[in-house]
Amino acid sequence: ISNKALFTIAEKKAGLSMLIGGVPTSLVYLCTTVVGVFSRLFALDSVLTNNSAKLLYQTWPLSNSKAKRELGWEPRPIHDSIEEAVDSYLAKR
Repeated sequence: ISNKALFTIAEKKAGLSMLIGGVPTSLVYLCTTVVGVFSRLFALDSVLTNNSAKLLYQTWPLSNSKAKRELGWEPRPIHDSIEEAVDSYLAKR
């Protein structure tokens, strides 16, 4: 499932509407650079770094075939899992 599909399911379940379109990659990296400079100048910690931006844009090819094959595992539909995660998050807010 793509990040876009994941967030679309989550925003529908939460009743939210995110940005239309997306944020250009170059703008994200510009923001992380600016935040990095301010973080160093003012000795602040920041979670918005170039490395965190790289992680946003990477794809992670994963497979559950070994768990299915060797353990007989049958995963739940991803849609149900995402909705449950949103419900859990909203309940804890």
